[in-house]
Amino acid sequence: MQVRDYNSNNWFKNRRSLFRLLISALLLFSLSLSLLTLVQHYFTAKLSGYHFYSLTLCLLVIQYFVHRIPLSFGALISFFAFAGSSISLAYLSDDIALAFLSGALLPLMLRYVLPPNLVLLSIPLWLTLLMVVHSFRVEESLLDELYNHLLALSYALLVFVTIAVLFNRIYLLVLDRELKENSELSSEFLDNYQMHQHFDWLSNKNEDGVVRVYGVYIKKLLESVGKSSESSADLQQTVSQFNQLLREVAPTGASIARLENGIYILMSERRFWDTFELGLRTLKSEAADLSPVVVSTDTPNDSIDLDGALLNLDTVFARAIREKADFARFSLRDREHLNNQTDIKPTEVSRAFENNEIQMFFQPKVNIQDNDRLVGAEALVRWIHPERGLLTPKSFVELIESSSFRLKFIHTVLEQSALFCETMKQSGLPISVSFNLSANDLQDLRVIYELSQIQEKYGFSAGELQIELSEQETDVSLDNLKRSLEAVKELGYSVALDDFGTGMSSLAYFQNLPADTIKLDRAFIKDIHTNPLSEHLTQMVVGLSKTEGLNVVAEGVESPMEAKVLLALGVNQIQGYLFGKPMSPSEFLNFYGLELLEDE
Repeated sequence: MQVRDYNSNNWFKNRRSLFRLLISALLLFSLSLSLLTLVQHYFTAKLSGYHFYSLTLCLLVIQYFVHRIPLSFGALISFFAFAGSSISLAYLSDDIALAFLSGALLPLMLRYVLPPNLVLLSIPLWLTLLMVVHSFRVEESLLDELYNHLLALSYALLVFVTIAVLFNRIYLLVLDRELKENSELSSEFLDNYQMHQHFDWLSNKNEDGVVRVYGVYIKKLLESVGKSSESSADLQQTVSQFNQLLREVAPTGASIARLENGIYILMSERRFWDTFELGLRTLKSEAADLSPVVVSTDTPNDSIDLDGALLNLDTVFARAIREKADFARFSLRDREHLNNQTDIKPTEVSRAFENNEIQMFFQPKVNIQDNDRLVGAEALVRWIHPERGLLTPKSFVELIESSSFRLKFIHTVLEQSALFCETMKQSGLPISVSFNLSANDLQDLRVIYELSQIQEKYGFSAGELQIELSEQETDVSLDNLKRSLEAVKELGYSVALDDFGTGMSSLAYFQNLPADTIKLDRAFIKDIHTNPLSEHLTQMVVGLSKTEGLNVVAEGVESPMEAKVLLALGVNQIQGYLFGKPMSPSEFLNFYGLELLEDE
């Protein structure tokens, strides 16, 4: 299970190594100039190049932090540090040729930020800037400066372009080597079988049998799983760079597994825990632009086998996302959370989508102001599990939403809801169909794209499909959420505020979000016929909604007495067991005596 040493000293194994060499060269150059100024000061008692000291200090700081900052960011900082020194030299020194020379390596740093064509374009702009600064210093016109230093400018332009072109060749060669190296690294990650074998070997290796399992989650990479055919070259390059970086920071000889859903798994016996965690914290600083989340769990303390450990990691990751933490370890809170859920494994989720076990059920909505006429239905997800039976969302939705199957799950919800809406139209009883999306879903451009594709596919009229947004989930900026809702309304969807009245900011949502419908939570309804306060609150919400032209839906209605009070208060629609439980599409059609009219 050992792999070769990826931490061997090699200046040109990747672009970061090349950058470190470049910084070292610049530092040596700066130190040399600083030394020359000291010698000059010693012999002439004139300190004319003191600005090099600040450059040297800046490069020393960059050299120290080069392992801890993103590559492009480090190159940009180096560029500004060196450029500032060159500009000050052009202003303070009479020798413009020296100012030109001091910036000869600037194109090298720009290459980490810009494509080669833009680097070449920046060279004459940079030299012109130095000429302007120097002309201001000597109080001559720019044309006179250009004439006086035309030869120096020509040589400088030739040197700059030559260095830029040659370094671009080196840069591309190193990049090609890096991509090839990472292609080999990807193939060397352990597969699922090897990962289990390695875990068993570590468990049996020591007397205590304790193995710490680390999971490295990168949201950007997780969300790309299943869309490899659509992956851009930039994404592939990002994956390759991260693979290389993970190999570099992991202890020499460490075995790394990469699951099909894009999660990286590392395992360590007790004596190497400190080494592993030091490397993973270095990973966090060097891959800051990807914001990796590192979680861990121990066996056999937290789980008896590797599959249990993987489930623990998913649970810890979900908590880390909620708490916005970069590092998290399995705790008693996570144990309590798992005990309140079914012991569903990630492999079961994958199988569920393959076998179409995730299905939408539909609960009727009736208009009590129009003789209980059927006007709509809410799509409610169920898992038809082959062994556990029919599972409700409480058992599995949180697990799916924190996994790489989140987008596939949303697609399933949208597609089945739209298909049912179309089915009801074909059966001769068109109704509106609503489905649930969270505020975070509506901030995802890929979800917005899915919504647009559904409308393009089925061509629904405005309001035939409705998004139900739970107030409890509106934890994002109201302004951003408002813009997202306006965008989906332009696509033809209506918007309902679900669970209205159960949170702390109902009136703020009511005032700021462009909703079409207010859904009263069951907490208002369950004792409305016996509790005057519930009745008065409902009356207030109905009055406000009617003033704003909004529909009011009461959910969770279970008794005729509740329905009677709601009718008197002016509630438009009712949803609950009094008028029907959640049903499969075929059961729904049979319940209303309908048949699907198929095209000839």
